[in-house]
Amino acid sequence: MLNGFKGRREYCSHFHWIPSRSLHGARGSIRYLIDAFGPPRHEVALLGRELAASDSFKRVDLPSTDNFTFDGTSSDLARQLYFRAKAGAQADPFQSFTVPIEVQTRLDELQLEWDQLPGIAQRALLWDSGFAVSPTNQAVQIWPLSGHSMADLAVPVADFHAVGCEEKNCSQPDNSTSSSNFYCTGAEMVAAARCVVDDFDDTSNPNTAMWAVGGNPEVVPTPLVTKHTWRDRSSGYSFKVPAIHTVDLQDEASYNTCAVSDQNSGYGSLVFPCYLTSNASDAVNSEKQQVHGSAWVSRWLVEDYSVSAHDAIDLVLLVAIVSGILVIALVVLLVVVKRRRMNDSDRNFQRGSAGDRSTVPTLEDSDTVPDRLVGKTGSVDPAYRDFSSEWNFTLKTLLGSRFLSGRRIPASRSL
Repeated sequence: MLNGFKGRREYCSHFHWIPSRSLHGARGSIRYLIDAFGPPRHEVALLGRELAASDSFKRVDLPSTDNFTFDGTSSDLARQLYFRAKAGAQADPFQSFTVPIEVQTRLDELQLEWDQLPGIAQRALLWDSGFAVSPTNQAVQIWPLSGHSMADLAVPVADFHAVGCEEKNCSQPDNSTSSSNFYCTGAEMVAAARCVVDDFDDTSNPNTAMWAVGGNPEVVPTPLVTKHTWRDRSSGYSFKVPAIHTVDLQDEASYNTCAVSDQNSGYGSLVFPCYLTSNASDAVNSEKQQVHGSAWVSRWLVEDYSVSAHDAIDLVLLVAIVSGILVIALVVLLVVVKRRRMNDSDRNFQRGSAGDRSTVPTLEDSDTVPDRLVGKTGSVDPAYRDFSSEWNFTLKTLLGSRFLSGRRIPASRSL
């Protein structure tokens, strides 16, 4: 029994299996927890390299108003939207809108959520990624032709004249001039185009200009695309020309008219034609350039509307550390519970060993039992009290028996 108890104590003294290297300093503990419970180091390193590469846009400069004029002659809508956002302008977010895959990929890379972007930022991201919105609220892809970008798709007046078109001029509230197409065939119109748009469903056929320059410097532009369909009376040819508009159609003046005060505050707007993929020649389609987006737009959107990538890394480390702490706490709890159970077992064992060493009272000791129990009945076992009571009764009976009177053995003879 004693050997068993000793063996139990030896087992208890060897119950220390937590690696000691995890307990040498806070830095060592954190590193151990990350190694034990966090993602593998090579995955963390790969994530860091990817984030560093994707963060290259943070080193580019943001636009300056020194080289930009709000006169409705530039298709750099992202830049105009940036300046309007910095000036405190707002726009309603798109509703029931399906984000194109290319835009969603960019959102994922920048750790942005479409629904969390304000309307003005949604417009900038769409345009800078090469998209406009159709009258049915669908995203329509745009490809600049070779040598051009989303920032210079607007057709200058000189190019408009070069293809044989004539314009109508209107005066704007700031005394500047806006212009729109007055006489121009469909063939001449697309000859000046600098972009191609994907085919899309549209039956609106608005009676507005397909080419125009001018605009309200306070407006928040919205990249819209519509199809202009008509039959030329002189030639008999039918034309279908898509055009990019920058304000809602109800804010545009009708063809061959000037805007009134309740139409874009009396200002004209930027409109320019594109080719349609379904009727563009193979030569034109071969010049399409894929839009990759501007680095400065990415920087603007991330700085104003996103959590930094470094916070994402910190979150990964935090999760690993917290997970490690929880595991260590669980281990400590298990050790404490185990030791408590072993201590309880040890106490039970000691109590059992003490019981083995005790003996049952002999007949010789029985004479003293009543004496030892005198004055202690309140603290002794009831069985002993019953035994004492019966013994006293028997002794008194024998001493008082008349049959035994005079027959007691003298003490000297009993020795």
